Amino acid sequence: MNAGFSLSRRVGGVEVFAWNPARTGQDGLPSLVNNFGDLLAEYLVERLAGPAVSLRPAPGDGPTLFTAGSVLHFVTGPAVVWGSGINFKVPDPMPRATDRLDVRAVRGPLTARALAAHGVVVPEVFGDPALLLPRLHPELLDWASRKQHAAVVVPNLNDLPGTSAEAHALGLPVIDPTAPLDHVLHAVAQSEFVVGNSLHAIVVADALGIPARLVTSTVEHPFKYRDYLAGTGRPGTVIASDLADALRLGGHEPVRADLDLLFEAFPRDLWSGRAAQAAAAPVRSERVILDAWARVMARTPPTAEQEVDEFLQQRLPRLSALADLALDSGSPDPLRDDAPAAAPYLAAFAAEAHWYTGLLRDLGPTSTAADEALRCLADDRPELFLRWRWLVRTGPHAVLQRAQVGSALVATIALRTGHLTNALHRVEIRFTSREGRVVAAAAPIFSMNAGQWSVEVTVAVPTEELQGSAWAVDALLDGEERLAVLATASPTLSGFPGWWDAPPPPWGLDLTTRHPEVD
Repeated sequence: MNAGFSLSRRVGGVEVFAWNPARTGQDGLPSLVNNFGDLLAEYLVERLAGPAVSLRPAPGDGPTLFTAGSVLHFVTGPAVVWGSGINFKVPDPMPRATDRLDVRAVRGPLTARALAAHGVVVPEVFGDPALLLPRLHPELLDWASRKQHAAVVVPNLNDLPGTSAEAHALGLPVIDPTAPLDHVLHAVAQSEFVVGNSLHAIVVADALGIPARLVTSTVEHPFKYRDYLAGTGRPGTVIASDLADALRLGGHEPVRADLDLLFEAFPRDLWSGRAAQAAAAPVRSERVILDAWARVMARTPPTAEQEVDEFLQQRLPRLSALADLALDSGSPDPLRDDAPAAAPYLAAFAAEAHWYTGLLRDLGPTSTAADEALRCLADDRPELFLRWRWLVRTGPHAVLQRAQVGSALVATIALRTGHLTNALHRVEIRFTSREGRVVAAAAPIFSMNAGQWSVEVTVAVPTEELQGSAWAVDALLDGEERLAVLATASPTLSGFPGWWDAPPPPWGLDLTTRHPEVD
C-alpha cells in the first residue's frame, strides 16, 4: 500500500515535481519505490540545468516545473510544463489549475488536445524528454555499442509480477524497473531488443535506436502509450497483446519527431528568473479554446501519399538491401534454412510490416513498385517481399522447365513477368530457327494464373517441324511483350536460383535431342 510520497525537489533553486511514491514493505516500514521512469524527471533536469543543484525540498513562490511522466493531475498552482502527459488511470486526470499553466511542450497530441479543450494554449512541440538522454548522458551511446542481451523485458512497476512471470515462461530476462537508475539504463542500452509495458524503457530504447515494442498493460491506461506514439509520429503503431506477440511483431518503426524543438523548449528561463508568469485569470472563452485546438491540429499527420513517398525514398532501399543479403546467402530458401543473413532482414521486415497495414486502404493507384512492396508488408509475409525483391533483381524472364521429345516436342515453360501477379490473357511460344523460320504454338491461360508470379504453360509442337536447325525460343505475351526463354539445369518455383549470374546460353537450343527433365 502507499504510505506517502515525495512530490518535489529543488534543482538549482527551481522547484521540480518529482513523483516517487512510498510503499509499506513486509517489515511494516515505508520506503520509496524509486521507479526508474519516475526518477528520470529530476535526472534530466539536473543534466540540463547544470551543476548548481540543491536537493533540499523547499516550497517557493515561483512556478513548479513538471516534466517527464503522466503527472499533470498533480498540478494545483502555477506550473511550467515541459514534456509531461495526462494520466487517464486516475479519476480526475486534468490539472486543477489550467489557468496557471505555462506549457512549453507536452508528451503528445492527445495530451495537447485535452489541455486545449480546457482553454490551455499548447505549442506544437511533442515528445518525452527522455528521448534527449543520448545528448545528456553520452555514456549511454558507449554502452549501446556493446550488446549483452538479445532481448530483455522491462515491466511497468504495477505490472511487475505478471509480466515477469510471463517473461520467465518464455525464457526472457527481466529488468526490474526499481533497480538503480544507471543499472536500468545500462541494461536497456546493452540489449538488442526491448519489450515491455514500462513506457520509459521503450522511450530510452527509442532514443538509442534500439528496436523496441510496447506491450499492453493490465493496469495502466493505454492513453499514455498512444499519446507517446502519436507524439513521435507513429500513431498507428501496433501495441503487442503480450510478450509472445511482441516477439512476433519485432521492433516498431523509429521515432519521427523534431528533438531539437524539444531540446530548445526546455525552460532555461526558470533559472535566470525571467520565466513568464502564468495568466492570473482563467482563459476559457470559446475563442481561446478554438484557437488552441487549431494550433494543435495544425500539425497534421502525413498523408498516405507522403507515407508512400517516404517509404520509397528511405525505407524500401534499406529493406531491399537486407533482402538482397539474404538472397545472396547461397541458400535456395534463406528463410526456411535459417541463413544468418536472413536474420537482420526478418527483423527489419517485422519493424516495417504493421505500420503500413492500413495504408493501402486509403490509397489510390500508386507505382507498381510501391503497391507490390506495400502489399507484402500489409500481408505480413516476409517470404513474399523476398520473392518480390528477387523478381525486381531478375527482371521479366522465362525458363524452360522441361522438354520431352517423342513424336512431338512437349515443352513446359515458366513465365515470370517481374510482378507478384499478372494480367495475362494470351501467350504464344515462338520457336525461331537460325535461318529465320518461325514455328508458333498458342499456350492456354486460365483465370487462376492471374494471382501467380510464375505461370507455367505447356505447348506441343510436332517434331518434324523442328528438324535441322538450332532454335531460339521466346514467349510473346498478349501480342506485345517478348521474353527470351532460358534453359536451366536447376529451376525451382519455391527457392531462389542464382541462374541470372551465369553467362547467357549460346544461340539456340537443339530441340531434337532429348532434354533432361529438370523439375
